[in-house]
Amino acid sequence: MTKSGISAADGRLRVEEEQLPLAIRTLTINGKRMTAAFYRQIIEEDLIDEETGELRGTPLGFVHLHQKESCPDCPHRHILWMGEQGLRHAVVVAPEDADRYAELQAESERVQHLLNDLLALLLVRAHRTPDLTGFFEGSRLRRDVLVAGESLSVSPEVCQLLVRLEQARGCLEQEQEHLQPQASESRGVTSPAGAQELATARQVQQELAVQGILLAHPLLYQHPQGEGEHERVLLNTHPLGGQREVRHTRQVQDHWLIYADPAQARERRSWLLFWRSTHHATDQASDEQAAAIEARVWPHVPGLRLLLAEKVAPLDLQAITEYASSLAEQLGLLPQEGNEAAALPGPAAVRTAIDARREQFAGYTERWRQSLAELSPIGQLYIVPG
Repeated sequence: MTKSGISAADGRLRVEEEQLPLAIRTLTINGKRMTAAFYRQIIEEDLIDEETGELRGTPLGFVHLHQKESCPDCPHRHILWMGEQGLRHAVVVAPEDADRYAELQAESERVQHLLNDLLALLLVRAHRTPDLTGFFEGSRLRRDVLVAGESLSVSPEVCQLLVRLEQARGCLEQEQEHLQPQASESRGVTSPAGAQELATARQVQQELAVQGILLAHPLLYQHPQGEGEHERVLLNTHPLGGQREVRHTRQVQDHWLIYADPAQARERRSWLLFWRSTHHATDQASDEQAAAIEARVWPHVPGLRLLLAEKVAPLDLQAITEYASSLAEQLGLLPQEGNEAAALPGPAAVRTAIDARREQFAGYTERWRQSLAELSPIGQLYIVPG
């Protein structure tokens, strides 16, 4: 060990340089040290397998030689490593900075979202969803809901299905109680008087249908009605040649004519029934036609509203079942072809799939981080000019 330096007389500042023995690591190929020119010819290939997060070969050391035009805009290291195909060069980054990791993360989240949607649909088929406040919370793309005591993040489409079914079920209960208050403690059990009223209301509904008059519940008119009624009204709403002159004085809501309580005709809560004709656009209905329909339905409004609610709730449930079936098929959770009739998976099976998907990606992330930890202690390789 030697020392050299510059001294200043009379006790002024003294600077000394101490020369120490220094060992550096280089890569020798065929007896020659690797040069920068040789380094630039080495094939670049990932050392960390982006599908598994594991190392694909033996790391030799890292090189502090960066090229602005090809280096990623994030913390990284250039590592030389030996694989089955020979010497390779890799740019190693944290998983959060890798494009492939982001792709796999997005795919994992997409599948988990679909599984959450499926679980919510399966649960709501057997359980009510009394807590609807969560439907309007969360991010723009997802909604947080509470179904059967489970907090789930669902898509807006599934959220809409859940809200509609809950609304239809609640409306059905209210109509049952309104028609026969004495049976409110035993929903679904119709008294003789209630049964007679329903039979008469059903006959009125059938007679109007023969005349091309469709009825809808004022709270459920936007729900599926069956038999393509929505398609017919859309075809008749805007005839060729522009909007025709309105021939009636009745209120209209989304192309349905409103039959309201005459004593409170302008208040929304007084809406009793909606109707429209399959023969012409809503604007072409006449006051005479409206008056005839109103007189026909007036004595049977409670029974008609109950019939309409009884019709809509099963259609909403069917829509949920069909959506759940399509999700289960997309996720590969339906029985394979050749088995018995496909049945929806149970909630327990979907919960298992959610946990498995979450654990799968967590394990992938952990393996990637473990690979980084294994690379952390490797030393630097120095490259000679040339």
